[in-house]
Amino acid sequence: MDAPGSDSRWGRRIAPRVFLLVGLGMVGPLAVMVIAGWSTRAQLERQELADHGLLAAAVAARVDAALSADLVALQSAATGAASLHEVRIAHPMFTAVFLLGADGAVLAGEPAGERIDGAALVTAAGNKPGFTGEHAVIPLRSWRGDLIRVAAASLDRGRLLALLHVPRMEGGMAVDLLDARGGVMASTDRASNGGELAASSAVPVSAWTVRVRQSRAAGFFGPPLLALAGVLFCVALLFGWGAARSLTRPLSALTHAADRLTAGNLDQPMPALAEDEVGRLGAALERMRLALKEARDQLEQRVAERTAQVRQLLGKVITAQEHERRRVARELHDETTQTLAALVMKLRARPGLSEETALAVSTLDAVHRLIVDLRPSVLDDLGLRSAIAWYADRHLRARGISVRCEFNGLDRRLPPEHETAIFRIVQEAITNIDKHARAESVLIQTALRDEALTIDVEDDGKGFDGANFATPDRAGHGWGLLGMRERVEMLGGTLRIDSARGEGTHLSLRVPLP
Repeated sequence: MDAPGSDSRWGRRIAPRVFLLVGLGMVGPLAVMVIAGWSTRAQLERQELADHGLLAAAVAARVDAALSADLVALQSAATGAASLHEVRIAHPMFTAVFLLGADGAVLAGEPAGERIDGAALVTAAGNKPGFTGEHAVIPLRSWRGDLIRVAAASLDRGRLLALLHVPRMEGGMAVDLLDARGGVMASTDRASNGGELAASSAVPVSAWTVRVRQSRAAGFFGPPLLALAGVLFCVALLFGWGAARSLTRPLSALTHAADRLTAGNLDQPMPALAEDEVGRLGAALERMRLALKEARDQLEQRVAERTAQVRQLLGKVITAQEHERRRVARELHDETTQTLAALVMKLRARPGLSEETALAVSTLDAVHRLIVDLRPSVLDDLGLRSAIAWYADRHLRARGISVRCEFNGLDRRLPPEHETAIFRIVQEAITNIDKHARAESVLIQTALRDEALTIDVEDDGKGFDGANFATPDRAGHGWGLLGMRERVEMLGGTLRIDSARGEGTHLSLRVPLP
């Protein structure tokens, strides 16, 4: 078993393991079949050899009988009991018959004119009748053992071949006549492919041998057992491939479907599979998908309801804030500024109170600025475009910061709640630039695309680490960004702030319009 994290292909895939198991399952039966085949083959070979030995003995007996008769006839010619002509005519095995002297000289020959190496035959002749090469030799000796003369005859190879033929000879079988040195004197088939079954039998009248041989390929063992085993093994692997394919295809489909579920795609159903174990697994995954989809839909519905409630509550809170800002600004304008204005007039009427008068005037100006910041009248009177330009001039350009405003799509008025929320977001961005950025130039751009208002505010200031201001801290840092995000969520828009230390800040706001 592979260890966790192993990269072994055999341990991670089903198809190779199925092939391996099928192959191992076939090794035993094939081994038994091959062993049994080889055992049967050895037994049949022994039987074949025995049959070939009997056939070789039968052919050798026939050849021996024919050669023995020829030797008897040739011996009668040597003793003068019969003429050379009578012997040749009576025994067609002899193509020529000779009578040689002790020195090898040809004393007589039949037919006339035939030539023979008499000296070689006399030298090769032994003490008894026999055969030397393709000649039959009969030595005639005196009672003292001296050679008197020799009768010799040339053998007809065709006649020898006729003695070797066997009726109903099997295909691939051949019968050979071998001389004393093993040379082939006659053969029914001189072709030899090696690896043959052969049995031999001696011809008693001579030093010759009859051999019966048969090719294994042409006999009982035509189709080799190993080839048959290989075919069976390939067939088994083919069945294994089919079995693995029938298992891996539905599993692969289920794997892809499970990957879709993991990725969150719950709308596409599981593939239809057969009613087997894998099919039941697919049905279980389908039930799980439906349950997850129902739970997701319910969760999304609850999230949507809660989001709507939060937006509604946030809208009420922000609206209440704006109403409170308006009320405080009105009270400051109606009461505090009038009181301060009366105090300034009285102080100016009395000489010697110039410092007190200047302090009162400064306080009155501060209250006026506070009233304008709480609820700028330009927003209610002229709209969002003029309010943004006025606030940028008042808080940035007045401090020597270069400001460029590019307004596109703000030629018409927006709903009051949209104008107020968007202005507060841009106001917070300008305030942060004024207090913290140390910027030299600021770019404010607006655009109206696809029924949505996009506002970009970009500065070249010192920037900040956004991760440190993701949530407000006890020191009060981050509350302005939180208020901006709350107003954006109330409008159903998106807010993106890109900043890094020393690289400035880019604020991008997108709000859908009704």
